[in-house]
Amino acid sequence: MNQNYVIGIDEAGRGPLAGPVSVSAVIIKSEDYTKIKSKIRSFKWLIKNKFPALRDSKKLSEIQREQWFEQLKQWKKEKLLDFTNSMTGPEIIDEKGISVVISSAITKLLKKFPQADPEKTLVLLDGSLKAPEIFAHQNTIIKGDELEPIISFASIISKIKRDNKMKTLSKQYNKYELDIHKGYGTLKHRRLIKKFGMSKIHRKSFCKNI
Repeated sequence: MNQNYVIGIDEAGRGPLAGPVSVSAVIIKSEDYTKIKSKIRSFKWLIKNKFPALRDSKKLSEIQREQWFEQLKQWKKEKLLDFTNSMTGPEIIDEKGISVVISSAITKLLKKFPQADPEKTLVLLDGSLKAPEIFAHQNTIIKGDELEPIISFASIISKIKRDNKMKTLSKQYNKYELDIHKGYGTLKHRRLIKKFGMSKIHRKSFCKNI
């Protein structure tokens, strides 16, 4: 690998009817990423530390996500990696559109890593995400959160940050039971919207057919 750093990017909350979209970026020195990948892909290490196999955050339980998040915080404390998160609320999503919002968040997050020279940094993104063109070395990977650990890390951070935000919002908007469905369009959530109408945290552009 010719790049000095690797950055992984993923989001959570693209499709819900309520709440923010959460985007996270993780940065690791290339040589450290090679070591971390080798470690977490070792069944011996996973079993010894009682870790579940790393995968898409939505396929991990809440407890498993928290377990990995604690490990990420420990690695951050040890300066093996760094990460940052951005959340954008419903009003801006309705105004600008979800794709524009996510793209803007990615640009914002990358600026928080001044050590990442665009010419010497590999950016790995999940699904259909793209980094600014200035990052010459970037790769968008379908199911990247299953295939690349650094994208999985970003997926877990995004999911945990957003879920915690939804739990907090649930206390203020308790009639919508946001702590249970996290704003996604479950049957129960759609019925509650029909009953009580939309709140300030609902995405009007996502609720048109309810």
